[in-house]
Amino acid sequence: MLGLAALYVGVPYAPLATAYSLVSSDHGKLRNIAALLKPGAVFADDGATYGPAITAIARTGLHVINARNGSENALSFEALLQSDPAPAATARAGLGPDTVAKYLFTSSSTGAPKAVINTNGMIFALQAMVRDCYRFLTHQPPVVLDWAPWNHTAAGNKVFYLVLTNGGTYYIDDGRPVAGKFDRTLENLRNISCTWYFKVPVGFDLLVDALARTLFADLGMLFYAGAAMLQRTWERLAAIGRATTGHEVLLATGLGATETAPFALACTDVQNAPGNIGVPALGLTLKLVPSDGKWEARIKGPSVMPGYYGDAARTTEVFDAEGFYCLGDARRPSDPDDFTKGFFRWPTGRESQTQHRHVGLCRGDARAAGGCDGRTDPRCGDRGRERGAVGRAVVANQACCPRCRFTRQVAGLCRDSHRISQPHHARGPPAPRALP
Repeated sequence: MLGLAALYVGVPYAPLATAYSLVSSDHGKLRNIAALLKPGAVFADDGATYGPAITAIARTGLHVINARNGSENALSFEALLQSDPAPAATARAGLGPDTVAKYLFTSSSTGAPKAVINTNGMIFALQAMVRDCYRFLTHQPPVVLDWAPWNHTAAGNKVFYLVLTNGGTYYIDDGRPVAGKFDRTLENLRNISCTWYFKVPVGFDLLVDALARTLFADLGMLFYAGAAMLQRTWERLAAIGRATTGHEVLLATGLGATETAPFALACTDVQNAPGNIGVPALGLTLKLVPSDGKWEARIKGPSVMPGYYGDAARTTEVFDAEGFYCLGDARRPSDPDDFTKGFFRWPTGRESQTQHRHVGLCRGDARAAGGCDGRTDPRCGDRGRERGAVGRAVVANQACCPRCRFTRQVAGLCRDSHRISQPHHARGPPAPRALP
């Protein structure tokens, strides 16, 4: 609630990992963050539990806010709710897309975490991309059960604002995908029928045996991230989805980073195996740069951060001369002759030694990530494609499969000037019902 209040009036805030306060013995990273941001106030739900951490960063002029067990001289959260709302309305009138909404800190095993600047414009663009890729959100408000912490970009930006943007319902899961805590998640899923469900792959391994058919009752899609999904888990989830719903249920993943808000690449076509991270979302450009026989992925667009707060040197390091953010990931195309079929993590072994000649840009200028209507039939994400590629120019064409109502615009850049693909509809799904 306090974070939403800060967002409403344009006061930047930074949600932090509890480990910085409750696990660390010296509060070193917490001290570094406080020294960087120089906050005017800090909030801790329980003043007693977080007392040592608050003491570690205490300074003159720092206000402490607690919801319970207030520390000495702390402000009460309840007291803040009694303030006059008029100044808030005045402050809100001055907000714009460049207003800083929050700072999200990257996880860091060594050194101080980096403060990623998140603007209003980044978050707006992020949610526009998500709605464009997963069309069922526009006519079915999402129901989400999620345990992931809001200091992380996946839950704090993508999932949290997905629910707010689309008028959905957010249930906080008090279970975890680990032994001893997963039974609580199963109990929650028996009581809550989700339309969007996100989980790390190990969580889906546990779900397959325990609760898959219940989970699929109202589901529009499953999204996994954080690790690779096993093929056997993929196949069992797909089979249960078909048996339960009568059609393919999209099992999707993507590619993003804290620095990209995080949505960047998304897969909206039904696949036969896990791992395809898809293509750039609406408004993003993916640049593929050859590096030691591999393709380095770089991203540019409205959801990419302007930089790291207070760290111009590291900001310069992660952007190239054309303003693309360097993800630092090596990727390979699903089909070297057709980038619209998506990308995979670069393989190891003999295949990684193969030299591909096609290098360049793939732009998500208009619904490049497919536009899946998961509640009708997710296979509609696999649309007809047509793309031209010439020399060093980006050429955007529009093509519409006659059996699908969505127009797709894609753009590509490749060293060789040739025709890449003809319009096709690989699996021939039925035309979806009209969307509002």
